[in-house]
Amino acid sequence: MVAVAQGLALDLRTPVIIDMQAANPITNVPVKAKLSFTLEVMDQAAHSGAIRVTQTLDPESASQSARQMLQAMAARATPGRPAPPLNDLKVENTLDCRAQIDTVSGLAARTECVSTTTAIDQSLRPGTRIDRWVMTQALEH
Repeated sequence: MVAVAQGLALDLRTPVIIDMQAANPITNVPVKAKLSFTLEVMDQAAHSGAIRVTQTLDPESASQSARQMLQAMAARATPGRPAPPLNDLKVENTLDCRAQIDTVSGLAARTECVSTTTAIDQSLRPGTRIDRWVMTQALEH
């Protein structure tokens, strides 16, 4: 995610939204998603800009992919036994990142991300997981 905001040409406060497919390496079935880029702040004097990047998975596509992944894992773990029914499993995920861009190099010097995943299991118990991380990078002179 640190590189996705690098080198973009964006107009201030004008979102660019892209329909995309996120890979699922276990099932090889991609998940539908929307990716959005917005240049929120531009400071020409400081050679700095702030870009917000969000990725939102399509809930139905993500849920279907998760069910297929869990069924494939169950089939490998217990060969010959049927996989548990997972029809009620639902998954939602949003990734929200803000990148501080050095406008001279295009480098994302600091990127802060929050990933929020909500899943509802077969017993209809919801659970939310929030992951936060910060990535930094710098040019060597």
